[in-house]
Parts: sequence; structure tokens; C-alpha cells
Amino acid sequence: MEFVLVRGDMAWCRNDDRCPEWISAEGKIENDTPAKLRKFLGPLGDASLPVVVNSPGGNIRAALEMAWIMRKHKLSIGVGQTRWRTCPVANPTCAVYTPDGARKGEVYTGGAFCSSACTLFFAGGINRVCGQWAWLGVHQARSFDMSAHVEKVGLPADLRKMVIQTIGEMGVDKSLFDISLEAKPNQLRNVSQTEARSLNLTTELATVEDLVAARNCRDNEALATCATRARIPPRK
Repeated sequence: MEFVLVRGDMAWCRNDDRCPEWISAEGKIENDTPAKLRKFLGPLGDASLPVVVNSPGGNIRAALEMAWIMRKHKLSIGVGQTRWRTCPVANPTCAVYTPDGARKGEVYTGGAFCSSACTLFFAGGINRVCGQWAWLGVHQARSFDMSAHVEKVGLPADLRKMVIQTIGEMGVDKSLFDISLEAKPNQLRNVSQTEARSLNLTTELATVEDLVAARNCRDNEALATCATRARIPPRK
């Protein structure tokens, strides 16, 4: 997974230089991803920037560790992608890999996904959103029995306990784990927008665009409402 600090370049904020910033988190969760996340967050200090994630999942233990990092830094998260201003639509992350590529971009929901172990990372967010054109997906995990040198369906008892405990401590309904058992390791069980909200996997019905735009929200104000206010041009 690659982490990039993004400065918004949306039409509603570009002209008066008031675009928000966010953290783009794209790719597979590997063993070293928690360390990369800690290193990335270090220079940001107390800035609680939202995380925009697009990931097929990956290492479960790493994802659990990342959830706790998110919670420690009080970061919010939304399922989405970043289209870089200098990139063609066919390769929306090209600016990440060019030495002089501008880190200005636009966040969007369509086609983004957070699947498998990514949902554990996602659970660590303070505010968690996934719009109707993005996807949250779960399935049974695979584990490797080192003694027998065979791959097995399911998790070792200690890791299973850790997953269920972490889900609960993050405020998500533990039945999310049971739902994941409905799909084989090579399949994916979509968690609908309504279902995700009922499980408290998402904290409200909003989009990643709302999450990024929202600022100076009032107490108990919905993200969508807060974002709408933020998009209104200031009076001159």
C-alpha cells in the first residue's frame, strides 16, 4: 500500500485556494504497511486528515495493527480513489510514480473498493463512510499450516479471536465476522450500504467526497450537511 498526501484540486475550491487535504491509501496491505503508515503520519503531527482507501486487502495482522494506528491518531476513513490532475483517466495514480508529478488531485467514489482485510483497517477510522458506488467486501480467510505445509480455510484460533475482539473494540458489530464466513476465500460477499450502517461498519450514510470536504463541523452535524456548507463560496 502506498500513502500519499493529497491537496485537493476540485472546481468548488480551486479558484480561492481553499481545497482540503487528505491521505490517499492505495494498494495491498503487506507485512510492512503498518510501519509505512507510522512513518508517513509522523511528519503530519496532529493533523487529522481523512484517509481515502482503495484496497483489495492483504495481511490480516497488519490490517489489525493499522486499525489501531488509525484510532490512535483519530483519523477518519472513506472508500474512494484519487484522480491526479496530471494523469489520464486510464491511469489515475500515475503522478505517484513520476518524480515531478503534482500531488494535486480530486477524490471520487465510483469503482473504489475496500475488501477482505481492508475492512479491518477501515474499522479503525473514527468516522467511516462508503458511498453507494463504492464497495465493502468480506470473505473467509486462508491460513497456512506450517507443520503440515498445507493451506487451510479459516484462521488460527488466536488470530480469529484477535479479529473478533478488535472489531468489537472499534465499535463494529461482531457479526461482521460471521458474515465473512458466507463467502469462500475465492469469492466476495458485498456488504451493502444499508447493511454496513446497521453493523456500524460505517458511521453514517455519506460519501468519501463528503468526508474530504467537511470541515469545522458543528456538534452532531451530518457529514453531508457539513460538506455542503464547506462547498459554499465565501462572501466577498
